[in-house]
Amino acid sequence: MKIVPSEFSNSAWKCFICAKEIAYKNHQQDVDLDNLLLALIKEDNFTKKILKRNNVNIKIF
Repeated sequence: MKIVPSEFSNSAWKCFICAKEIAYKNHQQDVDLDNLLLALIKEDNFTKKILKRNNVNIKIF
């Protein structure tokens, strides 16, 4: 599957790049859901708000 940056919003692309960096730092060849979730928590304020509204402790999660 070819991933084309222009098909994503700037925010989504930024999260994808962050997930790719997380995977690389953990010596993973593929970006998986865990990488994407961590990237969303780090980069996306909307995701943080949703988790906080649902009483999710982000540090523990």
